[in-house]
Amino acid sequence: MVAVKAVKGGVERKAAYSALVGSSTIDEGLCDIVFDHILKKQGRDIKSDAKSFKKVLRECKKAKEVLSSVDTAMVQLEGLAQDTDVSIQLNRSQVLECGVKLAKAIGEGLSQIVPTISSEITAELVRLECVGGGWRSPFIQELLKTSLNVSRAGVSLDSNLCVAEGCAVLGAVSLLATASEQDKSSFDAVHAVHITPTPVVSDTTVVTVPQKWRDDEQAMQSSDTKFIAFSSAVDKLQSLVYGTQSLLGRSGNVSDDTYSSLSKLLDEIDDLASDECTTVEVLLATHATMEAKVNAIPEVAAQKAKEAAEEKRKEEEFIRLSKLQEEDKELTNDPQRLRVAQQRREQGTTLFKQECWEEAQTRFVQALSILGSIYDTNNEEYKTKKNEISLSCHLNIASCCVKLSRWRIAINNCSSALDVSPNNPKALFRRGQAYSAQGDFKEAMADLTLAAELTNNDAGIVAELEHLQKKIDHEKAKERKMYGKMFA
Repeated sequence: MVAVKAVKGGVERKAAYSALVGSSTIDEGLCDIVFDHILKKQGRDIKSDAKSFKKVLRECKKAKEVLSSVDTAMVQLEGLAQDTDVSIQLNRSQVLECGVKLAKAIGEGLSQIVPTISSEITAELVRLECVGGGWRSPFIQELLKTSLNVSRAGVSLDSNLCVAEGCAVLGAVSLLATASEQDKSSFDAVHAVHITPTPVVSDTTVVTVPQKWRDDEQAMQSSDTKFIAFSSAVDKLQSLVYGTQSLLGRSGNVSDDTYSSLSKLLDEIDDLASDECTTVEVLLATHATMEAKVNAIPEVAAQKAKEAAEEKRKEEEFIRLSKLQEEDKELTNDPQRLRVAQQRREQGTTLFKQECWEEAQTRFVQALSILGSIYDTNNEEYKTKKNEISLSCHLNIASCCVKLSRWRIAINNCSSALDVSPNNPKALFRRGQAYSAQGDFKEAMADLTLAAELTNNDAGIVAELEHLQKKIDHEKAKERKMYGKMFA
């Protein structure tokens, strides 16, 4: 952790702090949870086994990434030391608890750095900009805001935007270095830093590079090429197994024997990758052998056939939809447009009842597209029919999106439905559901409460309100527990 300040003539380092912690701290904390679970349930202490620790660490890293977007993740391993198998569910709260050590280290660093720069922090410092996903953790943001006395910690800059901003600053600095004294007055003082010019070698200068340097460079390039080829072959093997696991996961019907077989294949890949005698040729030959083994698994063949049939059905549906769209373009008057829009809505309703959410959504979108071509908007009969179909389509699109977990699209369509029919209970209910699902509890509570009032406390809406309140209470309890540990 380093605090720097841009000054005229360069960059001044104000303070620094180093601690042996990072994201690996959380990975190791999750590993401890898994090994403690094995010790408690099976009475086996296998944490000291290097191979077992490597396998558990690999799965915990994956679980941590999954838990950044969902609440729970499974860690399942077979064939660890002492013939140990383990299956344990990890949750996001455990990730936050494992981050307490990281938060304390950051807190210690800030407690040492902030006093040395306190004179540099003025009332003008109203926002802190953080770079990287790790700063999004609530406890780390709270530490930063408390230590630096700012009301907001922004995380809008990702690595790509950082490069862009750095280039913009460098461009401003470069312009300043070559600007006239009159032009310099238009630049901010923060850009007044010293740039060391790059030495220019004339074309006539002959530079002799020692042969040893050439040989070393060639050897390094050859080593890099081999490493890339080796890594690609390992990735290809792992992708085969992980892809198969994902394929079987979609089927929802995987036997224990099949899962065990795939885990053993991953172990074989690990052993090959760590063996110094393994070559790229061996890895590629192993891939061909493993691919044959995988394709011979009955569940794999069945799921591949099922997905191929579904892909064919979607392709045929796409061709049929394209033909319908061509027909829609040939509509010549408003009565025709209204009649075809109604047909598309009815087709969508039928598909929705058949649980074909994607296809149903497409039909409702087509109906809205046709309605957008209505010419005579002053005709009250046409206007009434158009609003009726539009309202139904927006509500049905929202329903499809709730089924498909497309919360933002569901919210947008509910809002469009409310533009047509203000205070429509169905639109408020579904928008409340979508807000709740993506964590916008305040907006969800407002919509669901109003929907309950408009429907005299409909049982379904009241149940959703109770579910929302439980989510809010659970979130508050987690925050209290997390901050209690952090500041203990």
